[in-house]
Amino acid sequence: MNNPVIVPHRTLEQNRSFYYKAFESVISLYQEMKATYGIAGALDYSNAQASSPGAAYSIGRCLFTPVDFIADVQIVARKALTPDELRWFNSVFVDHLSQDEPKARFSDRVKLQLGFHFQRAGLYPVSSYTKPVKVR
Repeated sequence: MNNPVIVPHRTLEQNRSFYYKAFESVISLYQEMKATYGIAGALDYSNAQASSPGAAYSIGRCLFTPVDFIADVQIVARKALTPDELRWFNSVFVDHLSQDEPKARFSDRVKLQLGFHFQRAGLYPVSSYTKPVKVR
């Protein structure tokens, strides 16, 4: 498992604050989208065009759906966390089965790890994730 990378021009406390903010921002939107949309949905391929006869379709502008965001958060968590950390994360933030989030032994480490990986994966800042992307 990778430890969060320290950004050279920030102090240790600024890095911690940045990754905590990334975690809180992404998880807040994740929980809101999951509560609103559940897990059903798909990409919007309405602008897909064939690039040449017989070629696969390419997307001129791709708008991400809430399901894409939900799936990306879950993929990042699965890749970044140990099995024990992932079970804890799922019970507290995904399934809401556990109310002892502040008391958990890996609360800080999980938040820092995921904050780092959310930022690295482009999920944070969330405003940049939800912008249309041109695909060639």
